[in-house]
Amino acid sequence: MSGKKLNRRHFLSASMVAAGASMTAACVMPVTPAAAPSEGSMMSESPDYKFYFNTHGSVEISFWSAANNGFQDFCSHYNIDGQYLGTVRDGDFAEERENMERIVAAGDADAVVAVLSDVDALDEPIRQLADQGVPVVLVNSKDPRPAEEQVPHLRYAGEDTYLTGVRNAQLALASFTELAGRAPKRSTYIEHVPGAWVLVTRGQGMSDVLTPEGTNFESIAGEVDPVQMQEIVRAHLIANPDVETIHTGWSRPAAWSIEVLREMDKLGNVNEPFEEGKVYVTSIDLDPELLGMIDAGDCVGTIDQQVYLQGWYGAALAWQWVTNQFLIANDISTGPYVVTQENAAALIGQAEAGIRA
Repeated sequence: MSGKKLNRRHFLSASMVAAGASMTAACVMPVTPAAAPSEGSMMSESPDYKFYFNTHGSVEISFWSAANNGFQDFCSHYNIDGQYLGTVRDGDFAEERENMERIVAAGDADAVVAVLSDVDALDEPIRQLADQGVPVVLVNSKDPRPAEEQVPHLRYAGEDTYLTGVRNAQLALASFTELAGRAPKRSTYIEHVPGAWVLVTRGQGMSDVLTPEGTNFESIAGEVDPVQMQEIVRAHLIANPDVETIHTGWSRPAAWSIEVLREMDKLGNVNEPFEEGKVYVTSIDLDPELLGMIDAGDCVGTIDQQVYLQGWYGAALAWQWVTNQFLIANDISTGPYVVTQENAAALIGQAEAGIRA
């Protein structure tokens, strides 16, 4: 590593030319202090650079904790002061924008790793960072707009959002068909942050798989609060007794849905013979509890976007640019990675260690 700061504005202007039409974006979560450098850190008393990681979620949530762990692991080994900014409430795009504005106002960022959860909320402050000569790497969700309209950024590291939805539905369809000999009659997808473009795009991928099979596919608004989410699921199942698969965009709503289904004696298990009236659950993202449910057959499976790698690659892409003006030719895809009963048990330890979520 050079250990020598180079002109940020020079690098940023060059990066916009190099990135060209392949520029992209990211996703969101809560405001909490940055994690301490990991054990064995190479951080000196005087860090060479300061990077921010801005999301729409808290490190108290396992998903964002894993992302931050990847970010901090890279920063601690390359003498970078890594600062995590999240939101108190998951999916609070207004607070995420306020945090980005704080970064702009501070004027001390050498690079920013950002989740572009809401284009309207974050477009302006990201462009202000560009005006300051601060390079931005997007992670977790892409800027969905045409290349010429996207926010200035070096590269994107994260899932293929639409394909994640496709893989989720394919997993549910294959499992259900094997058990029942047909496609599900009705499938429900729960958006835990209603209207978030990432969740909407995943739902479109699911619909594009299931609807041609004759499945009545529906997206409904959920909640990030477990009690409220469970009441939403309960009421929906009572009103729609023909629902046969439930799909969620995050591991916690999947676990909460499984608990409700178990209480209602409607939970389908992939290890048991098919029974009319049972409901089978698939998810996106993971945590130790959900992995245990998958291992037990109570959850069909989940799609892992390997969020630790998003934090790690976000910091790595920024550092390579700031130090040496290195820029890879393409975005980095960290998912979808399919998790089923075949491999769930092997990942539980990684989830408990904070590198899978």
